[in-house]
Amino acid sequence: MKLKGNECMKSKEFKQAVELYNESLFLEEDAATYANRAQAYLKLKDYRKCIEDSNKALSLKPNYVKAFYWRGLA
Repeated sequence: MKLKGNECMKSKEFKQAVELYNESLFLEEDAATYANRAQAYLKLKDYRKCIEDSNKALSLKPNYVKAFYWRGLA
């Protein structure tokens, strides 16, 4: 699901990417997937959810640069 979500991000299908990342996170929590979903939320201008997912990614991987980046942009 995560890889399919990544493909949707590349093709700018952000809502579909969020759905696929949701499915991936249901199966396994992963900092990278939270950060990827944060990026999708950022593209959808849902800044609150972007920050929440960035924070969750950082709780799993405290020095995760991408999560800091997405949170900062939001």
